Amino acid sequence: MSRRQQIATPPAERRRKKMSFIEIKKPFPKLDWNSFPTNEQGIIVGNRIALDCKESPYLNIVSGYSGLDQIILFITRKANDSQIKLVFGHEPSISSISRIPSPRKLDKEMRDYWLEKGFSPSSNSAVMSAIQAIKNKRVRARIHTERFLHAKAYITDTAAVFGSSNFSKPGLETSRELNGRHLNGSIGYFSINTFFNGCWDRSEDYTGKLLELLERLLRYSTWQEALARSCAALLEGDWAKQLIPPNMKDDFENLWPHQRQGIAQALTVLETQGAVVIADPTGSGKTKTGGWLIRLAYQKILSNGGEMATNLIPVMVCPASVEKNWRPLFDDLGIRPEVISTGIVSGGRKESSKNRLKLINRTNLLAVDEIHNFYGTSSNRTKNLSENLADSRIFMTATPINKEFQDLIKLMNLLGTEELDGETFSRLKILKDNIMSLDKKKRMEARKQANKLIQKFMVRRTRNDLRYIVENRGNEYLLESGRIANYPEYVAVDYSLNSQEDDEIISEISSYTKELLGIARISSLRLTNEQKKLGITEKQTLDRILKSQPALSEYNVWKMLDSSVPALYEHLRGTGELEKKLDWLSGKEKPTYAQGVINKLREMTMPEWGFSEEFKQDKTVPNWLLDYKEFEDAKNNEIKLYESILELTDKLSNSRFNSKINCIVESIKNNEKTVVFETSNITLLFLEKELTKLGVEAHTFIGSTKGNKRKKVDEAEELFGLDSDNRSRVALLSDMMSEGINLQGSSTLIHLTTPSTIRLAEQRVGRVDRMNTRFNEIKIYYPKKDLLSSQMRPYLKERNKLVGDVIGSNIILPNDDNEIDKLSEEGEEMLSSIEMNEKMFSERNGLFDAFHDVRELIGEEGLISSLEYEEMRTSNAKVMAYVGYVKSQKPWCFFVIESNKKGAPQWVFLDDEKRNAKKTYGLITDTPDICNELRSLIPESSNIEPSENADKYVKSYLEHIAKHQFKLLPQRRQSLLSDMAYVLLKWKNMVGHQTEIGMRLEELRYEVIGKSDNQKDKKKIAAKWMEYLRDNSENLEYRSSRKRKKGHLRTKLVDNPPNDFESFLQTFERIDIIPDLDSRVIAMIAGIPEV
Repeated sequence: MSRRQQIATPPAERRRKKMSFIEIKKPFPKLDWNSFPTNEQGIIVGNRIALDCKESPYLNIVSGYSGLDQIILFITRKANDSQIKLVFGHEPSISSISRIPSPRKLDKEMRDYWLEKGFSPSSNSAVMSAIQAIKNKRVRARIHTERFLHAKAYITDTAAVFGSSNFSKPGLETSRELNGRHLNGSIGYFSINTFFNGCWDRSEDYTGKLLELLERLLRYSTWQEALARSCAALLEGDWAKQLIPPNMKDDFENLWPHQRQGIAQALTVLETQGAVVIADPTGSGKTKTGGWLIRLAYQKILSNGGEMATNLIPVMVCPASVEKNWRPLFDDLGIRPEVISTGIVSGGRKESSKNRLKLINRTNLLAVDEIHNFYGTSSNRTKNLSENLADSRIFMTATPINKEFQDLIKLMNLLGTEELDGETFSRLKILKDNIMSLDKKKRMEARKQANKLIQKFMVRRTRNDLRYIVENRGNEYLLESGRIANYPEYVAVDYSLNSQEDDEIISEISSYTKELLGIARISSLRLTNEQKKLGITEKQTLDRILKSQPALSEYNVWKMLDSSVPALYEHLRGTGELEKKLDWLSGKEKPTYAQGVINKLREMTMPEWGFSEEFKQDKTVPNWLLDYKEFEDAKNNEIKLYESILELTDKLSNSRFNSKINCIVESIKNNEKTVVFETSNITLLFLEKELTKLGVEAHTFIGSTKGNKRKKVDEAEELFGLDSDNRSRVALLSDMMSEGINLQGSSTLIHLTTPSTIRLAEQRVGRVDRMNTRFNEIKIYYPKKDLLSSQMRPYLKERNKLVGDVIGSNIILPNDDNEIDKLSEEGEEMLSSIEMNEKMFSERNGLFDAFHDVRELIGEEGLISSLEYEEMRTSNAKVMAYVGYVKSQKPWCFFVIESNKKGAPQWVFLDDEKRNAKKTYGLITDTPDICNELRSLIPESSNIEPSENADKYVKSYLEHIAKHQFKLLPQRRQSLLSDMAYVLLKWKNMVGHQTEIGMRLEELRYEVIGKSDNQKDKKKIAAKWMEYLRDNSENLEYRSSRKRKKGHLRTKLVDNPPNDFESFLQTFERIDIIPDLDSRVIAMIAGIPEV
């Protein structure tokens, strides 16, 4: 029996209980409004006082200071011709009950209260009028500090009103109040007036200080100032500093500016989206940025009541080779996440490893370094990581698109889109098929949409972005050495291979490679399920195989020979036969020995036919795929071709290889260190042997020799890292070492073969190209093109098309070939060294971050100048908010709103003409779309001053936003809360909606969907609900992504209500009410149509 069945009440009994709760209530008593002003039955106290002010030469007010905003509106709109005397008293509810307050501190108490709360942006014209009224001496003010003053009285020439109503919006309009009113000439009037005069006479003058306070509270600026403030709110992120413990603020300020910005921007994304990807370039200090982000995100969770969570242990998943970087950083930051290596996530066998894996499932703060290592959807580590239910997810990578555009889909899945944002995930499923489509138009549109979907989760600055920041703020990047931290300049150097004497032999080899069929690469012939889904025919598939495998086989010959003759020999004959030929032990471990293509061919049988029998009759099918004898003949011919190629390579001179050695030897003169990269492990091992013969200190770091990567990284960094000695030596690195290692003790990098992709070039140079390097310049050596390397051009030209063609097939591409980068705009030939350097670390895929469009609003092509932005960024002026008004053809408004008084800012745009649109209500929250709106509207607008007409529009804009705050939430949180509201409704019906628990569940449901009178922080509600799901995941079967579908989860939740509703409800009832929207606006630009 489910919990739902256990607690369900029989219908008859439920109806009886319901009737016992129904009570017919009498109408509230109606009093004589002229004698006893109240806020009942459609009439309010404020209107009674306003009528008394008509034609009255004066208005005297004694009231608590919390009604200052209403007093300002009243004296400028209702009593605009009267002489005003104000006596401000105390607010009993403001003072702390834990100490005895002093009436002498009223001045400070009033100032602090209003500087914290602020005025509504819809009152600017009233504030300006009040300031002018004070300057014209129409308004005078005093504060009562002799004793606590709690009286409320409002006196005009017509009547005097006194009683419970404070001069605040609740007191004048909404609260249940009781007041007395006495006409002029009565004893009551005389007594009230006498009391007021006594207060006035015994109070201190406050007129000058009130003027100063109003000037600080005035929210008026030009649109340029408002926009600069809006950009700074996102880009600089000063709001995040309040999360930093006092004793750590100096450490935070000592970070580089782009790190401080990145931390704040990532916190903003994390708070609004629930997940963030930090994708800054290699060498930018991403580890320190990530460490601080985790510290402050953890602090934020605790400050939001997270100390009550079941699990308080953050988790960091990272490659084992960089654990040593994270642990001391966390110690310095005073936080101890569980650091788990990628290897353990892949499936640790020890019991301790399994227990650590469980922490990934339970944590509410998950961080992953090098997230692109989890793009393999079928791998154990990806499956284990996907089990997490963290409310906050922090991912880091320098290559969000690691190999193909489909990586964006994989990244979105890891971000948690599937279970939390059905709408976005549905769009992604559609894009998945189109993102690698053969139709160029469809492919480009899908990639553009995928970029936009991922953009809102990303913090990503390019290398050039960071260099620009350093140029403008160099004094904040000063290193202890006296150097300004910055990325070094690149110097491209081409070195000759001196291979012309071998051109005739290369041409002869080419005649053999062109005859290759690629038989060794064809193991089976069939249509995959994905190909069937895409409508690809058997004929198309076979055609692609027969075109691609010969090309790939030919390419591999040239790729290996471009590396070295030993590399080609190993590729064709195997590692064992190479070692025999050279009488040399390579040092490779036996499991990494290559079999050799020739040996593989000798063992091959005819590929399994998985196509239909009917297709065998097709004339395009070659006989050697159907007839065993013809297959054997074709296979033997393939072996002969390879053997002929090897015979010719024996005739090649050593000029190419010796030229590479000479380049290395020359580079280490003057005690310099050189880093050498090459794709072939056997070439590097052979090169180490030859360099050692010449007396050169060389160290090889590859994956196929003894030792794990962590030890190899430690050794390499000790010899070539930032703190290494000044001895000259050479590091020989395979591409396994192109990530997770810092070698900035070297200023020279040599490519033994030209990188096949720009991404690979970036990864390699990223080992030495770091902001804290010792050097201002890095030399990057590329081999000059010769006839041999040019043999790969036809393949490179077709490579991008080939990758698209084989998606969904069983064709296996070389490891470094399943890429998306073009090596030239036309794809016809490899880039020159200068072109390669220019393209590295530029944004080639149109992948920008959540703040890119905001940055684009600043500068020559933007809406405000860099000078205007810098003046705002560096200003020490304490302004409550910047509100600009512009003359416009249509009503619109741009807001920057704090989620709460200590929360991240959010950009919101209101197209007021679409306010009745059912889905959006005219609201736009995507930053790029808002930037487009501003670019469209602002150039046609001009600044105007505040006016009653402007205030009327602004009030309307604010009321509309306040009414639809639920729509300001990210789609994933809207989905989460909508599910929660559905479940709460079912639980309420289950326990009976007239029971105490039922009524509290209903109130919570109203708070969830934004219909409650009390606006609670919905992000905190969503976090607590996610915590409930996490804590009850086993009962809900929520671990399996297959079972996270909305219908399944809803049913499980409804059928398994909390065992203790009281504890469940208290969790949410403890969440604070957030301040009014008006007080959370920190910048605004309002489009005001003319009257």
